Amino acid sequence: MMVKDEGVTMGRPDPLRRSDMSTTLLRQWHTLRQIPRYPKKIDARTLVERLKAEGYPTTQRTIQRDLQALSAVFPLVCDDSSKPFGWSWMRDARGLSLPSMSTSTAMTFRLAEAFLSHVLPPATLRTLQPHFERAAEVLQATPGGQGRYPEQLQVIPHGQPQLPADVSEATLEALYEALFSARRLEVTYHKLDAQEPQEFEVHPLGLVARDHVLYLVGTLWGYDNPVQLAVHRILRVVVSDQPRRELDGFDLKRFVHSGETGFLVEPEPIELELRVAPMIQRLLSESPLGEDQRTERLADGRARLTVTVPYTKKLRAWVLGYGRLVEVVRPESLRAAVRDEARAVLAVYDDAVG
Repeated sequence: MMVKDEGVTMGRPDPLRRSDMSTTLLRQWHTLRQIPRYPKKIDARTLVERLKAEGYPTTQRTIQRDLQALSAVFPLVCDDSSKPFGWSWMRDARGLSLPSMSTSTAMTFRLAEAFLSHVLPPATLRTLQPHFERAAEVLQATPGGQGRYPEQLQVIPHGQPQLPADVSEATLEALYEALFSARRLEVTYHKLDAQEPQEFEVHPLGLVARDHVLYLVGTLWGYDNPVQLAVHRILRVVVSDQPRRELDGFDLKRFVHSGETGFLVEPEPIELELRVAPMIQRLLSESPLGEDQRTERLADGRARLTVTVPYTKKLRAWVLGYGRLVEVVRPESLRAAVRDEARAVLAVYDDAVG
């Protein structure tokens, strides 16, 4: 049976027409996925090439019509100050995702926001802001959740909380571009203990977030030893047209786990032996220092703990942070370092305050 109304014929859908509509919908969906967030932009010709690579051959004229239609519905902006025109999502546009965000996913995003705010620079965190805001909306709309989720979710950073060092968006964009395109960098860097900034040629290998600081890992000029540059101390960065020099056999995960990012004191792992108070023994049984950690109860109530770990400055600071609750037995080099530091601290506090 066919129903006609104002010249529109309604009835069983035409399979060919449905196929055309599906193709258009998929093409426009993939188009939206390819458009970057402002200030980055993409032109119609590049979109045609990318859609063709994804299996959606089309024409530049079709994409131009799609963009005009999509911009009437979605927060897209066109930079027509020069040709070819560039298209972007608005800087504060909400993320486009299907399916819709569930309550558990929204809680995960809010937990990630609370945790990452102590770890990542504000410029990095801003790129996730639309997702965080969407998560907040989902939780606010959940029955019984209006206004209550912030008090039900808190993250306590390990150690003394510090605000992340600020990094410019331009610096981060340059680092990301160099890493993804495997190109070298020209960097002006101000070392913590240097009077004046220095110029470096950097071959980037990766980024590492440690505590509240983001580090660029790479090699300098023609050297093979990887170094770490605190990103917030980079004053100027230029992405070169030249490819980076590859470091054979380098693995960022292995580099991190070797203890390099904790500033190695000795190149080889150490056999660490500690005597720890019962409370510390329980904490370390829940979250061990290493896979081969072993403990045994001592006559004085403490526990003897042995484990293989990298000998880093961070390990030394960790031991000192527990004071009399953790005693280093071996290696002797670490025991001596902790003893000397304890004596130095005692001397400071024994001096009269003038």
